[in-house]
Amino acid sequence: MKKASLIRTGLFFLAALIIFAAGYFIWGKKENYLTILAVLVILPAARSLVNSIMYLRFKSCSLDVRERVDELIKEAGKEQTAPAHCFYDSVLTVERGGSYFVSLFFISTDLIAGLTPQNKHHVKIMKEHLEQMLENNNLKKVKVLIYNNEEEFFAKFKTMVNTKDEDALTQREMEILRLLEAISL
Repeated sequence: MKKASLIRTGLFFLAALIIFAAGYFIWGKKENYLTILAVLVILPAARSLVNSIMYLRFKSCSLDVRERVDELIKEAGKEQTAPAHCFYDSVLTVERGGSYFVSLFFISTDLIAGLTPQNKHHVKIMKEHLEQMLENNNLKKVKVLIYNNEEEFFAKFKTMVNTKDEDALTQREMEILRLLEAISL
């Protein structure tokens, strides 16, 4: 996500510069329609830059965690579960202030389990925020568990993977995933 965000940001700014330069070379002055278009392209570039800065503030999910997830999925005899049900490298911005990094979310029909390097106080804030967002989006009876201890998370993750019947996401899980994507950077 960091690389993609930085590349997207660079492309937006490059596009604005090219549009501005084209207008300047065509009309020989800055006051033209392409300058207006270049300024309008700066708006999504600025938003993308903010996202890039937020991503750079946080460390990505470690390779050890990803490998451990893959191992547990293989042990459960599943192949598609990881990409479908796991949501990596999420940054939540909470209404009460603050941005919090979550290395990994595992999504199930009635449960979201997350792993974060944040302290227990921040875990409580994130949990309350996610519960409120689920409630506001009519996704009731979804339990939210956020762990800052890898061993506790993987104990829960193992039981979730082993009890998961299907590799494909259900409609409810898709709604939960869309909500997580919408409220995360």
